[in-house]
Amino acid sequence: GITPVCVLIGKVASRLEQGTQSLLNVALSGDRCKGDFWDAAAMPTEEEVDELLKKFGSCLRLDPLPKDQRRCCFCQQQGDGLTDGPARLLNLDLDLWVSAAAADPLVVLWPELQFDLQHTFAQVHLNCALWSSEVYETQAGALINVELALRRGLTLRCAHCDRPGATTGCNRLRCTNTYHFTCALQAHCTFFKVTLTPKGQISTTQECF
Repeated sequence: GITPVCVLIGKVASRLEQGTQSLLNVALSGDRCKGDFWDAAAMPTEEEVDELLKKFGSCLRLDPLPKDQRRCCFCQQQGDGLTDGPARLLNLDLDLWVSAAAADPLVVLWPELQFDLQHTFAQVHLNCALWSSEVYETQAGALINVELALRRGLTLRCAHCDRPGATTGCNRLRCTNTYHFTCALQAHCTFFKVTLTPKGQISTTQECF
């Protein structure tokens, strides 16, 4: 026959009570049942986390940062350099532009040429400019004669890489070698400490071997 609803409810309640009591007994006794439910949750590895982030990247992972396309007019390296190397990139005067589409990236477009979307602000690394032979730093921190160095570098090739743009000249007697600042580091040239001229200008010199 048909089992009354009240009887079914009673059986369910009885089984729930028995199950609750069993769980309580296990907890009090310290015993553990077998099964995945009772296994301790393991911390995911970094690889598993990365895989999960890739799987749900559209909603969890940020887009990668764009590559720094700025390029130094002296050494032609992209992006900011190390502090003890070429250092950060600096903007030249706002009326000075460099063609991003030029066959030779050292071709400088001066103010008389019209600016368009294929041109970018001229950038130079701090130390690439500072260690150019004609460049000096005032006590206020301004770099003087950077544009003159840039013009001169168009006609000079580096003694290390044989590419144009070299403006760091050797100060040894009768040595005519000229380097990019970064190439001078690779060639293990000797860089002398910064000195203060009688006019209050900060100058730097280096020698090659």
